[in-house]
Amino acid sequence: MNTKENNRVTLKNKILTRIVEACTVLFIIFIGYVWLVVGHVVDNAPM
Repeated sequence: MNTKENNRVTLKNKILTRIVEACTVLFIIFIGYVWLVVGHVVDNAPM
């Protein structure tokens, strides 16, 4: 594997890592948002 291919693989790995990190952050925010909405709905639900 020459240097150019190696750099390309490294770049691809960096991009994949960024995508995974972004998805993880979005997933955590989404879970927190759903948690808040569900809690709000349950609080307002007539018992």
